[in-house]
Amino acid sequence: MYEHVGAKWAYVDDVEDNWFMIVSAWSSIFPFVQQLGYHLETLDPSVRIELTYIDECHNFAGAAVFTENGWDVKEEDHTFFENVFDQREGISLFVVKEDIIRDLINSWVEEMN
Repeated sequence: MYEHVGAKWAYVDDVEDNWFMIVSAWSSIFPFVQQLGYHLETLDPSVRIELTYIDECHNFAGAAVFTENGWDVKEEDHTFFENVFDQREGISLFVVKEDIIRDLINSWVEEMN
């Protein structure tokens, strides 16, 4: 699992026409998504893949985007996010922190490739 998927375990939680959500343990599934990107590129050279992930305890979070230019990846750890939270007054609720992290990750994806 670690070598090919990147996590201790992982399972598909939701699927739509052009996206899917995988729940995994302890790390992102970036190795799996890398292999998926290289495979899909053989079918469609203009394929774009976006991976976003957040650890449930905010120990890490990141984003990766695959295009014809290759991979663009950004990941930060809990120290980075604690600094972000410290800069925002009154941030204490887990849900609010999750929203802030998701907004940051979405802005990273928009800036990539």
